[in-house]
Amino acid sequence: MKYFQEVIDKLKSELLFRQIPSPFFHKEDGIIYKDEKEFVNLTSNDYLGFSFDKVLIDEFLSKLKDKELMWLSSSGSRLLSGNSFVHEELESLLAEKYNKPVLLLNSGFHANIGIIPAIANRDDIIFSDRLCHASIIDGILLSGAKFYRYEHLDYEHLEKLLIKYRKLYKNAFLITESIFSMDGDTVLLEKIIELKNRFNLITYVDEAHSVGVLGKKGLGLAENNGLMNEIDILIGTFGKAFSSVGAYVVTSQIIKDYIVNRCRSFIYSTSLPPINIAWTKFILEKIVSDEGKVRREKLREKIKFLRENFKKLQLKTMGDSQIIPVITFSNERALSLSKILYEKGFYVLPIRHPTVPKNTARIRISLNAQISNEKLSKLVETLKELRDGILDK
Repeated sequence: MKYFQEVIDKLKSELLFRQIPSPFFHKEDGIIYKDEKEFVNLTSNDYLGFSFDKVLIDEFLSKLKDKELMWLSSSGSRLLSGNSFVHEELESLLAEKYNKPVLLLNSGFHANIGIIPAIANRDDIIFSDRLCHASIIDGILLSGAKFYRYEHLDYEHLEKLLIKYRKLYKNAFLITESIFSMDGDTVLLEKIIELKNRFNLITYVDEAHSVGVLGKKGLGLAENNGLMNEIDILIGTFGKAFSSVGAYVVTSQIIKDYIVNRCRSFIYSTSLPPINIAWTKFILEKIVSDEGKVRREKLREKIKFLRENFKKLQLKTMGDSQIIPVITFSNERALSLSKILYEKGFYVLPIRHPTVPKNTARIRISLNAQISNEKLSKLVETLKELRDGILDK
């Protein structure tokens, strides 16, 4: 017990101690109530604002068919008794939109820590972006494959690694995210495909933060750039813009069959409840419809508004997406700024080293299409007032 206490004390001294926040009461349009006070929620991944839309929820409940079949638990894995008609309906609808086979999984974390060790082993090599999500890193470590992490979005560094090491292995995997969760920047997918073809790579792209947000139908960066057929393994999640729970993999039939037989997080997990799958299917239909298109356009307008105003304020930001980090450099300043914004009615949390590289601590703003322009203007004015007090220290 002494060891655990020492670790906790060290985390506290370094301002890295994590605690579960007090409960939230969610309202529509990106508003939450916490500690009996109203806040603009700038931390949620509910990019399109579907999660707490009461009109949509009422519509979903009123349209539920075979209500007696919408069980609250599947009570088994898909390979035992946990498969249902609605699981297969959702997979079929996704497959129709992507024009490729699809397999559902329980979460993005389940997908990455299960699929990567299933498809790669100690005889293979993996090249991944240094800022890939923790679940990807864990999946790579579990695979036992030799791996190299190239500097973030540094394709020259990646190419040098490929030239030096690719020829030594039969199978090679190139793993990246499309929109990166901490910096909010976007992979150059065309370059990834070029390198795939030159070096005979299997491409694995995690689109967790781009599905729903990018593309004509909201299917992500690969759709947006016309490259869906070029990605060997594409991961999407339902817990962000889809406002639900779970994940999916888009791939070939051969790889889908392989995952079903080798992916431990798929084989040995109780499948998601039919009621959740039905909600996901309902939201997917909204995302690919005109309503989804309207919300994506609203989100783009809000991204443009904040980024242009932050540039005028000379705030240091990164990326080009709905994830907007405001760099404070030190952990202390990130904590201070988050606390002050909290007092002024904005819920936005600090992101600190070691989650991000040293001296790049930040608050990370995640935009919601339904947050009012008035609230965002108030955020800009608040940061303008704080500019000299916190950000220049």
